[in-house]
Amino acid sequence: MTANATGTDKQHNVLGSVVVGLTPYQFEDFTFDATAGVKFFSQNHRTSLQKKLGETLLQLDGTASYRISDEHGVGLGVGAFYSAYGNVELDGITRLRFTPYYKYSNEQMDLKLGVFVSTKGNVAPDASLTYHITPKSDFYAKARGYEENNDFRHLTDIHPYFVLDGYISPTNDGIIKMQDAFHYIDAQVGYRFKSDYGFIGDLNVGFDQSKNHLDIMWRTNTRYGAENPWAEFTKNKSFYLNADFVYNYQDIVKVDARHRLNIESNKRPGEEWLEGSYINPAFEMNWKADFKLMKNLYAGVDWRLACFSNPNIKVETGSAYERPNTVNLGASIRYTLPIEMPLTVFVKGDNLLNQNYDRYFGYRNIGTSFLGGFAFSF
Repeated sequence: MTANATGTDKQHNVLGSVVVGLTPYQFEDFTFDATAGVKFFSQNHRTSLQKKLGETLLQLDGTASYRISDEHGVGLGVGAFYSAYGNVELDGITRLRFTPYYKYSNEQMDLKLGVFVSTKGNVAPDASLTYHITPKSDFYAKARGYEENNDFRHLTDIHPYFVLDGYISPTNDGIIKMQDAFHYIDAQVGYRFKSDYGFIGDLNVGFDQSKNHLDIMWRTNTRYGAENPWAEFTKNKSFYLNADFVYNYQDIVKVDARHRLNIESNKRPGEEWLEGSYINPAFEMNWKADFKLMKNLYAGVDWRLACFSNPNIKVETGSAYERPNTVNLGASIRYTLPIEMPLTVFVKGDNLLNQNYDRYFGYRNIGTSFLGGFAFSF
C-alpha cells in the first residue's frame, strides 16, 4: 500500500459508541448477565485505504452460570462480534467465542478451570487460582488466552497517522481482511494484600505471547514535515512486572501509584529481547492523588513517567528517531453543585512542566494546556 500523492496531512475522525447491559439476574441457582454494544468510526486521511475509512462494530456478550452447591459451580460465556467497513477493499469479520468453565470455592481458595474457543480456530486456557494466606492477603496465579480487535479505532489510539503495511492480507478475489490479535496465553503470578490503615498492594509478574501484535516497524518523512509511521503485525512475547499500590484515608485522601516494567521480543530479524518498544515504554510510572478540600470540592494531582528503549528501526529517509521519555505533571480541581441533578464543574491542567515529549510516536505533545467543563449524571 502506498501513500496517496494527492493527500493531505489534515484528517478528521468521527466516532461513537452505545452499550446496554443486563445486570446479573438470579433465578434459583441460575445467574445470567449480558451486554450489547455498537461502535462506529470513520476517518479521512492521506492513504488510499484510509481515504474512505468507515467501520461499524457490533458486539454481544453474555454469561450463564449454575451453582451446583455452595462450593461448586459451572458456567458458560458466549460472545459474538461483527465488523462492517465502508471501504469496498475491506471484508467484514464475523466470529463467535465460547468460554465454558468450572469453579470451586471455599474459605481457603478459589479455583476456576476453563477454556477459550473461537470460530477463528483459536483455543486457549482460561484458569485461575487464588489462595487466601490470611483474611487480608492472597497469592494468585492465572492464565488466559483471548482475542483482541485490531479495529481502526484501536489503531488510531496507538497512532492517529498510522499507515497500514503488511498486516492486511488480500484474498484471492482481492478483498482485504483485517487480522485480529490473538493472545495464546497471558499468565500472571502475584501477591496482593491490604492493611487496617487503608493501604492496598498488588505485586505480580507475567508473561504474554501473541500473534498479530501491533508494532511500528519503520518510518519515513512526509512532504508535510511529519513522521509517517508504518505499522505491522508481529509475533510478540513479553515479560512484565507490575507493582501497584493504593492508599485511602476515609473520603479525604486517595493515592494511586502504578508501576510497570516491560521486556519484549518480536519476529523482526536480528532483534532479541528488548526493554519495551516504540509503542510500549520499557518502564512506566503513573501516580495520582485526590484530596477533599471541603464538602463537594476536590483537587487532584497526577504524574506520569514513561521511559522508551528506542530499539533499532528501519528508516527510509533521515536518521533513526529516538523517542524521548515522557515526564508529565497534571492537576485538576472540581466542585459538585448541591442540586437534585448532580452537576460537577472542573478545570484541568496538563503538561504543567511544559516538557517536550511525544504524545504519539514522532509527534510532539503541545505545551502546557488547560481545559474546563462540566459533567452531570441522571
